[in-house]
Amino acid sequence: MPLSVERNDDDFQVPADGPRIIRQNIKRLFLGTNTSKAHFDNIGFAEVEILTPHKIFIAGLPEIETNDALVTARCIGWRYLLFAKRCPFAAAELSAMPNSQDVRFSRVVRNPGVSATFDILNSLGNRISDDSYELRFLRMRDIDFSGLWFHSYTHRENDFLRVLPPAPQGMEAGAEYPRDQFLGKIRDVANHVRESFLMSP
Repeated sequence: MPLSVERNDDDFQVPADGPRIIRQNIKRLFLGTNTSKAHFDNIGFAEVEILTPHKIFIAGLPEIETNDALVTARCIGWRYLLFAKRCPFAAAELSAMPNSQDVRFSRVVRNPGVSATFDILNSLGNRISDDSYELRFLRMRDIDFSGLWFHSYTHRENDFLRVLPPAPQGMEAGAEYPRDQFLGKIRDVANHVRESFLMSP
């Protein structure tokens, strides 16, 4: 997998005890009722492996409509892929604030975006490397978007994004969008959301 570790960030250090926090909070999901066990396809807790995390960024409708959403997006925590038998089956998220040691368990997510993340990373081959790009997870709840954001360390104009399923209207799951094209696409989606579901600002 071409990207698993990112450069150190003075404001947002990879949590040293992240895997411990996750294991402590998900253990009950594997040792509880038959219903919770079935939700994880009878995966044993001892089988769970945790991949090195990537940052979670969020942006809302106002940022999408009026600003460069990739500049104003806020980092709110870390996303870890959970594996069993070498296959990803869920993602665990930790919440954190910049310059803070207070890292907290947020949730476990099981959706098509988990396996899609793994597939996308494997499809990149030698195209990018840890010293040229930082892997980020971008979530825009107002337009039902989530995707992988490959942020260039040298020139942000070289950033590109891959859409995770399900894709919002006008975008394609798995598709790659260069930075400028992506910003145009999400503005179109935001305009549709505003016109169809929300009152004018």
